[in-house]
Amino acid sequence: MLCKLSARFDPSRDVGPWLSERPGREGSADAGGNHSETLHIINVERNGNVLYTWKGPQEYTNVGLYDNDNKNNQVRCICLL
Repeated sequence: MLCKLSARFDPSRDVGPWLSERPGREGSADAGGNHSETLHIINVERNGNVLYTWKGPQEYTNVGLYDNDNKNNQVRCICLL
């Protein structure tokens, strides 16, 4: 059985604006520059949810979850790496 991938998730469309709207938070573009350059997809789950990372202020690595059904984002973890 072949795996079919679809382009339903676009980081610049689905995550970028959310990061920019978070003033004073760990993902805020105002707090530490444009984080779209450090945005990386980690995994796409069977239900279509997407795990991703980005670098926040002070080079903290953040892990987020994009819920494909509800079209919303959540911060899952902030790591000091």
